[in-house]
Formats: sequence, structure tokens, C-alpha cells
Amino acid sequence: MVAVSETAVRALAQVVADGEAACRGLRIMVEATDCSGPKYLMGVETEAMSGDIILDLDGLTLFIDQDSHPLLRGTQIDFVDDERMQGFTFDNPNFPGLCQCGEAVCP
Repeated sequence: MVAVSETAVRALAQVVADGEAACRGLRIMVEATDCSGPKYLMGVETEAMSGDIILDLDGLTLFIDQDSHPLLRGTQIDFVDDERMQGFTFDNPNFPGLCQCGEAVCP
């Protein structure tokens, strides 16, 4: 369903480790927006919500809500850290031809 690179798993695990002591994992949500492409939301989570899809990635728990699940199907998540940018990237086949950073103008 969602593919996460080893680099992204390490970065996500660090986000969780830096979160609250009761943090159990990371929530990933996607919202379909206008022509600028999808908007991705991420945050630490203390527990699953009713209906969540729960993924275990080498000990890292991802929580995905039912509305985001079909929009994330087939998405590849990576983490980039270079001179141009630092952050998570989402290669999402559900939004072809649109900016994948969620901004009106990609860097």
C-alpha cells in the first residue's frame, strides 16, 4: 500500500523519538486540494483512532485514517537531506502531473 524508504523510516523514527513520552507512532494524512496537488500532514500519535489502518515498519508504527488510505495507495515516501532541501517527499501515483510537495510552486 505505502512504500517507505529506509532513509524515511530512520527519519520518521527520529520524529517519533523526539515526540511525547507516550508517543506510539506517526500519523500520516493526505488531503486532496486544488491544482497545487495533495497536502500531506504528519504528526506523532499516542494511540490509534477508530478505523485506522496501522502499518508496522521495522518497529515504527504508522497510523493512516480511512479517508487518507485510498489517496495514499501506491505512494512512495522518502526523506531527502541535501543542499536543495530537507524533508519528506511523497511520490503519489494518485495525483499524476501535479506538484508533489503540496505547494503552489515547487522549489
